[in-house]
Amino acid sequence: MNNLLGNRLFMLFTIFFLAVVTVDAANTSEIQLLKTQIKDLQNWRNLFSSFCGLRATGKCGPCICRDDYRLPEKYYCDCRNQPAQRDCLEHRRRGYTTNGLYTLTMNGNKIVNAFCDQKTSGGGWTVIQRRMDGAVNFFRRWQEYKEGFGQLQHEHWLGNDNIYILTAQAVIPGSEAMVQLRLRNYNPNTLYTDRYGFIQVDSEANNYLLHVKKPSGDFGPSSFSSYNHRAEFSTFDRDNDKAGSYNCARDTQYAGWWIKATSNSCTSSGTPYTNLNGPYDELRVRTWYNRICWASSNHPSFTEMKIRRLQ
Repeated sequence: MNNLLGNRLFMLFTIFFLAVVTVDAANTSEIQLLKTQIKDLQNWRNLFSSFCGLRATGKCGPCICRDDYRLPEKYYCDCRNQPAQRDCLEHRRRGYTTNGLYTLTMNGNKIVNAFCDQKTSGGGWTVIQRRMDGAVNFFRRWQEYKEGFGQLQHEHWLGNDNIYILTAQAVIPGSEAMVQLRLRNYNPNTLYTDRYGFIQVDSEANNYLLHVKKPSGDFGPSSFSSYNHRAEFSTFDRDNDKAGSYNCARDTQYAGWWIKATSNSCTSSGTPYTNLNGPYDELRVRTWYNRICWASSNHPSFTEMKIRRLQ
């Protein structure tokens, strides 16, 4: 099919070139017809070379299918052609059940694009972080973590300012959180889940202080809530940990994260270490505290953090 289209396009381009060279008033209409035919054939060629055109027809519903061959699915759904809503939960309540990119108004506070998970546990989840192949560098400055970086359908950080607004714009401030991971040291094809009944991130004035409580799931209280509750966010150029002799984001974590340390260590005594923004160490050549880590000994190959307002 592609060879036939290519040959047909070559013939039309040749005819079009010859027609242009000998253009006069009599054949202007013929040139316009050739232009139309060439455009139609180009559209057909693009369709037949597109994963969306070949394999994903209808999978995005009212949204637009976009090719992305870096993704395992080879495509994602772009729902930004739909009316903007308060958040992913509001989109879900209005009947949108497709995972993809949506426009959020955050209750009138700010317009932002985000990836919505509309399938897991009733949907309505705003994805704030994803790691999957190490394509995006997470060892970044404070300003970059504040604004966000990466591609929403791929690896990204939504931005601390956006996370703050998302957890503060509910009727009762706060959200619930979910962390999903695939672990290299267990079954790498299984998606493990930790869930938290309350999460809130303060504003930049309070260094995005994290409040996270009510854990349940595969690892429960042994991870996020025990180590990161009431920790301030740190980056290598904005050190807010409590380790006086260390800059933990620079020296041990190599990433922006909520770090609760002690005066002589980058981990709190007796609590597990977490660092989902650490280096993507596919070959596991770094020590455990210098790479993506969940509850000390668990090293994910895939992570996704998402939040959903309580009301």
